[in-house]
Amino acid sequence: MCVLHNLLIQRESTCYTPPGSVDTADTPGLWRQNENQLPDLPPSTAHNSAGEAVKMREAFVDYMMSPEGSLAYQLDYVNRCQ
Repeated sequence: MCVLHNLLIQRESTCYTPPGSVDTADTPGLWRQNENQLPDLPPSTAHNSAGEAVKMREAFVDYMMSPEGSLAYQLDYVNRCQ
């Protein structure tokens, strides 16, 4: 996301961030004048993504530690400080 943000700042700065739209060192951005800009949001009840991320991580671990997915040097590298 940072790469996209930086590209937009460089190429489309007047459209992406119009003058006065963001805070600067000595001037607050215009967005602060609109009190309804960032409304209070209720807490999210969707916590499934964390569980799915753990499952995906475990699948990667299982593969990378298997004979098919492991690299010949990986355990030597991991255990180099023991």
